[in-house]
Amino acid sequence: NLVFRESSPIDRIRFSLANKESNELVSSYNQNNFRIRRILSRYFDSVPDIAQFRLLQYETGMLISGSAALQFFDNTMYPESDLDLYVALREADPIGQFLLERGYTFTPILDQPGDWEVALYRKILSWESRPEPLWNDDTDLYPVNGIAAVFTFVKEGKRVQLITCGRATLEVILRFHSTCVMNVISHSHAYSLYPRATFEDRVSIHPRVSARRKDKIKIAFEKYTKRGWKILPVPSAAAYLRPNSEFGNGPRYVGDSNCWIIPL
Repeated sequence: NLVFRESSPIDRIRFSLANKESNELVSSYNQNNFRIRRILSRYFDSVPDIAQFRLLQYETGMLISGSAALQFFDNTMYPESDLDLYVALREADPIGQFLLERGYTFTPILDQPGDWEVALYRKILSWESRPEPLWNDDTDLYPVNGIAAVFTFVKEGKRVQLITCGRATLEVILRFHSTCVMNVISHSHAYSLYPRATFEDRVSIHPRVSARRKDKIKIAFEKYTKRGWKILPVPSAAAYLRPNSEFGNGPRYVGDSNCWIIPL
């Protein structure tokens, strides 16, 4: 396990192709280490709670992303990180209720009311009665079109951020600041859209940043630089021109041949 832990995903794949025994060793490592319980047990106390959470993912379309999904694929842990949950605005209520029932406290930010249900109801009314804004200051480090509001729940130093989306949840995630955080975990599978760049080359490609977004995105870049990623504006020529490149011309979609997919 120690050898595999220090190996990149591609190195493990290559080793697994050597013979049957190697394949079994890598398969055993993957089964033992890529468990969603490893991530969720930091935030929920029991196996039934984790099972209920995953059922909510199935029922609401909620996705785990951000640092939690990155930790899952990288088999690492950031002690200070939050659990970031992305869900359609109108599907958020049962998730908030679930968190409250598990001992979390809703912590309002900015002008949010102190009551969770009131805060959500007001946001639904205000979001649906106005055109989608070009910029939503409520989103803090999430300078992304389509985020309606961020609701924060805390418990004993742990923080869950329920990030509600006024547009398609996956579309919001695909507008993240750079590619290293374009990973999602659904109720059944985990998907990394740029696995070779993220976990083999340890680089994160960011699109052009407008002047208005520059300061906030700079904070995110600094965070992931400290965690070991090199932030680049464009992929290298080698990455772009390699066969079956993640950055090649042509359409990409979640679950395509360039993705790293882990069944849960």
